[in-house]
Amino acid sequence: FLFSCKEDSDEGFTGANCLKDSLERMRDYDECEPESMYFVCEILDVQEVNYISEDNYDWIADFCTEIGNDIVYTNEGEEIRLNVSGKDHFIQEERLVLGCNENFEDVTYVCQNNETFYMEFSTGILGEEPVRMGMTTVIRTYDGNGPGSKEDLFEFSQQQSDSDIFNYSFRFNVDLPISKHSVFMEFHEKITLSGIEYSDVFELKRIENVHATPYGRFYIKKGIGLLGFEVDEKTYLINN
Repeated sequence: FLFSCKEDSDEGFTGANCLKDSLERMRDYDECEPESMYFVCEILDVQEVNYISEDNYDWIADFCTEIGNDIVYTNEGEEIRLNVSGKDHFIQEERLVLGCNENFEDVTYVCQNNETFYMEFSTGILGEEPVRMGMTTVIRTYDGNGPGSKEDLFEFSQQQSDSDIFNYSFRFNVDLPISKHSVFMEFHEKITLSGIEYSDVFELKRIENVHATPYGRFYIKKGIGLLGFEVDEKTYLINN
């Protein structure tokens, strides 16, 4: 299935300049077709496509970097190259599961079609597996009046090869008030990294538990994407 994107969606946003005009729907056919309806009250199939807000395309400003090319990060002259190993842009069919009785013993499936795009990059310093950075949109609520408001989500993760286990996975609503984010993420109105001051930066912390000291950090900024990262107490920043 192909879906047409919004017209002029790339105007003014560097991350959207090479987004596809027509999108394939990536569907897991088991997702909304359970083998048994015993615990399912209803399946609602929302055909309308949920698109990411145009302004939020710019959270992945480097999306147009060609596969095989490098994005360079530096620390006092030392270079780390993140090689772009993959990227894609499509409509993802997803399933929202809602309780349909007071005890939540039975469920209602709300099947929706959500725009998604991501890029993957590889470098030994961040581990053997590729790191994925992307955007998607999703609706989390649905009632008799129809679907609730759309949420645009930034995603940053590293999944172990041939496994469902993640070394780390961050996902946050880019339009949510900053106080609502978790202890694994911190928003900085101002932050100084390697002697340079930046504004409006999200810090993602690799941390074992809420009381532990982070052993790695990623810095995310709209208009750039991955601004920088901290490894072995060294901070590498994108070489613009």
